[in-house]
Amino acid sequence: MKNPKSSAIRIAALTLALAFAPFARSQHTGTQGAPKSQGAFDPRDLSGQWSGGLGGGLHSIGKPPALTPEAQAKFDSNTAELKTTGVITTDPTFSCEPPGVPRIYDLGSSLVEMYQSKDRPERIFVFYEVIHTWRTIWMNGRPMPDNGGVPRALGYSLGHWEGNELVVDTTGFSDWGWVNRAGFPHSDALHLVERFRRLDHDHMRLDLTLNDPRAYAEPWKMAVDFTLKPDWDFAETFCRPSESAHFKGSGDLTATDPGTTPAK
Repeated sequence: MKNPKSSAIRIAALTLALAFAPFARSQHTGTQGAPKSQGAFDPRDLSGQWSGGLGGGLHSIGKPPALTPEAQAKFDSNTAELKTTGVITTDPTFSCEPPGVPRIYDLGSSLVEMYQSKDRPERIFVFYEVIHTWRTIWMNGRPMPDNGGVPRALGYSLGHWEGNELVVDTTGFSDWGWVNRAGFPHSDALHLVERFRRLDHDHMRLDLTLNDPRAYAEPWKMAVDFTLKPDWDFAETFCRPSESAHFKGSGDLTATDPGTTPAK
């Protein structure tokens, strides 16, 4: 007998992937199929524009771990409409809430730009195409700050090198975000470890480990496989509150047009 919950999750993932597909295709048309270069590269230089794949490149390694009773209740609420409509519209990003990590890797084409400045070696900047979001990874050995418990959508990230692998520890998350588009929640106890590894000139692997004892019985491993796309352009993809009703209905992040009259 099929598991109804597993079927619902698969339906949600397929529905939202298809919703984002037209937008991602429209901005990248004409660049796919270009020959790949395999020149020399510095394995510790992650700079460049990287695509994780159409529909968001985040994928689970194995099955999701068992949820705690509290997290199960949140998951059931997040996915309740699947039983009657077959879609999810309660995703916080559909109301213009900022996507957290790792959720942000599960949107659009997971297009990110890594930027390492020689004159600012103490940090690495990560720019995400979706909703024009940027993030700082601190590389100067600073301790995790005591910020009075103020939650952050993207958490607070500290990075260091282990060989040619960039390891990023992130904590300090808010508890309202989703882990992925399928409605899995996380708590403010989430501890995320990301490992970026440049495989060759054109490919980068990101392995993620989510440890959230308030939500899951054991750590959850995920991954994104990136391809270098130096000729792609970042679209202006904001989710304006005036467009949130349209966004909920279609799942489409439209390019912002300054001449558009806001909805009343």
